[in-house]
Amino acid sequence: MWSGGAVYLLLSLFLRLALRQSLHTDLLSLLADICLLASIGCLFLGRRPGSSFSCSVLALSAVYLCTGIAQWASFWLLADRLPRLPLPLVHLSDILRELLALLLFLLLAWVILRFFQKSIASASQSVLFLLAVPVFFITLVEQLVLHQIYGDTIVLDGQGIVSPVIDHPEMLLLQLFACACLLLSLTAFQKLSAALLARQTICLLEQQAREQEIYIHEAMLRDQKTRAFRHDIKNHLLILAQLLKNGQDTQAYTYLRGLQEDLSQLSAPIHTGNAAADALLGSKAAVAEQKGIDLYCQLSLPKASPIPDADWCIVLANAVDNGICACDTLQSTEQGQKPYIHIQGRRKGDLFLLIVENSCDPHLTAPPADGIGLSNIRAVAEKHKGAFQNKASDGVYRLDLLFPLSPTDPRSRSFGPGQA
Repeated sequence: MWSGGAVYLLLSLFLRLALRQSLHTDLLSLLADICLLASIGCLFLGRRPGSSFSCSVLALSAVYLCTGIAQWASFWLLADRLPRLPLPLVHLSDILRELLALLLFLLLAWVILRFFQKSIASASQSVLFLLAVPVFFITLVEQLVLHQIYGDTIVLDGQGIVSPVIDHPEMLLLQLFACACLLLSLTAFQKLSAALLARQTICLLEQQAREQEIYIHEAMLRDQKTRAFRHDIKNHLLILAQLLKNGQDTQAYTYLRGLQEDLSQLSAPIHTGNAAADALLGSKAAVAEQKGIDLYCQLSLPKASPIPDADWCIVLANAVDNGICACDTLQSTEQGQKPYIHIQGRRKGDLFLLIVENSCDPHLTAPPADGIGLSNIRAVAEKHKGAFQNKASDGVYRLDLLFPLSPTDPRSRSFGPGQA
């Protein structure tokens, strides 16, 4: 973190010198500052580009706002006294102005972190962009005030400051209004994030209810078949006994094979060690078979984990549904093989890695944007402090999910490319 700050200060100094030697606008200078700070956030803090950019806009907005208030206070106190102050006191006033700006920034940063940090940290990149737009406007206005109204040059005469001429009450009102706009923007963003989170929670609950209905329906059908089989088992045994008594071994063997097929239908076609996931994947496998898609499952879910069955079902249902949609658009692979979906999972210590691969468009070189399915999967991963990664290349889409089976496992917080 400290190395990132040092690199930022060094690059910021070079940026200032470069812009000073060329013609530039306040807008260009502000964009350069934001991009530089966002790059530091991506490289040294591991932030995603969208969230790093939005947080950089917010941080610079706080800096310019506090600098503007400190500048106003300096002019208000020293406007009539500056010509009579000795040079050392003038330099001291500049230091005090910068200290005031720093104290105000620390106070404003504390308020933002105290009341809005949770909403900012949990928001998606697209939602953070909605915050960045009004905050960027506030930052631009503050920069224009500092450069166009206060400027870099002060003209004095014996009475006081001749230029710039500042209307102190009006400027104070402008600064307070900008501060209020920033806090109101953060409050509106917080309300919007809460509303979107509530909507996402409702979608997850609705999907959980649908998956539970599928599981209950599958369980009821299997129970009915089991009851019927148990009801007829005595008759089946009598028939087998009679066939064997009459020496009809071949007919008895054929009859027994038919009973085995009936018995196999009483259990789920896929076995993961989790009854709900078995019922769900069994129904998905039937849909995939109807569409000519091969579904392979090499998955054994942990029996004891902090992840409830409903969340496992949400992840698997959305991943397989997305895979079926992708495969349904393909006739066959270039090697003549049918489209496929491959589900596998393995446990390593207190971590569980779930991998879902499926055939996709060979021209797809980047993962698609998050839809409802991927958003639900990402929400489950974030809920359990897990990690989410997806990629597409060479006609194969791959989804990697890393879940901590221990709620406090610190390794679940980092999951970079190649770790799967």
